[in-house]
Amino acid sequence: MSEQIYLSNLARGRTVKYIRVKILSLWRVRLYGFRCKTEMLLADEQGTKIEGTIGCGPFHNVDMRELREDAWYTISDFVVSVPIRRTPNTLHPFHIKFHMICVLFVSLLDLCGVVVYVSEIKRMTYVPGEYDASTACNYLYFRLMDQKGREMPCFALGHYAADFMNVWTSRGYQASFRYQPVFCVLRFWKVDEFMGEPSISTRIGCSKIYLEPTLSEIKDLRMMSVFIARVTWAIEEDEDCDDAVVSFSMAYFHDVSILRPCITGWHIRVKVLRMINVCINPRNALRLVLVDDKGFKIDCWINGEYAKHYAGFLKEDRWFSFTEFRVLENSDRVRLTNHPFRMSIFGTTVVLPADPPSVEPRDSFTPFSSIIDGTVDESVLIDLIGVLSDVGELVNVGTNPSDLTGFRLSFRIRGPCGNAIDGLVSGRSAVEFRKHYDLCVSKPLVCIMRLWKVDRYFDGPKNVRIVNKGLISKVLPYPDVPEAAEFCTMSVLMCWCDK
Repeated sequence: MSEQIYLSNLARGRTVKYIRVKILSLWRVRLYGFRCKTEMLLADEQGTKIEGTIGCGPFHNVDMRELREDAWYTISDFVVSVPIRRTPNTLHPFHIKFHMICVLFVSLLDLCGVVVYVSEIKRMTYVPGEYDASTACNYLYFRLMDQKGREMPCFALGHYAADFMNVWTSRGYQASFRYQPVFCVLRFWKVDEFMGEPSISTRIGCSKIYLEPTLSEIKDLRMMSVFIARVTWAIEEDEDCDDAVVSFSMAYFHDVSILRPCITGWHIRVKVLRMINVCINPRNALRLVLVDDKGFKIDCWINGEYAKHYAGFLKEDRWFSFTEFRVLENSDRVRLTNHPFRMSIFGTTVVLPADPPSVEPRDSFTPFSSIIDGTVDESVLIDLIGVLSDVGELVNVGTNPSDLTGFRLSFRIRGPCGNAIDGLVSGRSAVEFRKHYDLCVSKPLVCIMRLWKVDRYFDGPKNVRIVNKGLISKVLPYPDVPEAAEFCTMSVLMCWCDK
């Protein structure tokens, strides 16, 4: 096949390159007599939208009645022209026109899940053609349960019915086999309507069926599907499924590092590192920083509709499991973590207390040298560990003495090698910073600066400091972490603080 491009790369004229598009909307417009054309609103994988028109001529390679909204297709050999409407439905400068030799392929699906029912091979009301095999009118019906417990009707047509049944029976399985969940992968199947029921079905020549495949790429999906099937069957048969739930919850979680928007059904175990209320009219929202047992962090939003519930349920430094949440692109100019995506909690999300892992994740502290020489990513908040020194007086630079946003406080923090970085804390955090520091003046204050912003206010290695990012930034005094052992003796600490 020719090169793939995107809608944003289109140029006027005919193109033989191909694009994968999704039909967002489809409608037919009557021209004259019984002739009509089909108009569509299309979007590609990048979210770019464009209008398309299919004329009333014959299209030998696809039945126009098979086109479905919300389905993906591959298009090639079409004409790109200026919009035909005075007021087009998209902002795209061009319009796609399909002609009679345009190639349009139906996009096929890959699915996986647990087989929960298999029928006998049956025959449909169909008269085989002269060159059709005798099995062309055979079909086999089975149901597949996915990772969310939803069941999908599946129809294996023609020789696929016999192929499936041969493999199924050779393994000793029966129609209602529930001794052990049977994991199945279907490749290149078509979304269809068979015998009046929305379903998926085989497509002659390309569809594949795999029972209990041993592919490392789908290990996570297999574990989730088998678990959901076991719990569903236990509930249906009034059995105690607590042991299965507990063993799965303890043994299986996705890593935060692999979270992506294109996949659903994530199940993670994380610790709440930070939780604050964010004022977003007309309701407050919650913003969290979560970390898993591997030390990977991710930003999480809980909007006002659910913030009140979770504010009383979630606690910092506690472990929880999250299931059924959204993963969205993180486009913030300054991100709380280096993860390219963020989480969002909605109505069907399940959050439960979880047992901590056997080994707590270690903090990943930013080296002082990377801040001074400018190699650190300044668009991501950082964690530092060091000794506070040269803490200044609390100053209100605002015009309203009662307004906490005007307070400022400067300080320095020294690393294990003696190199120091200036710091500035502002707003309400400055008041709390000074109060907690005064309680610790009797001895040098070793602390973790959690989620602080690197601020390079002028060019040059000396014109850099760390500043707080609202209330999300935090100071943790005398942390119980291995890195604190580097500040081992009081004499060394006092020497640094006196410099």
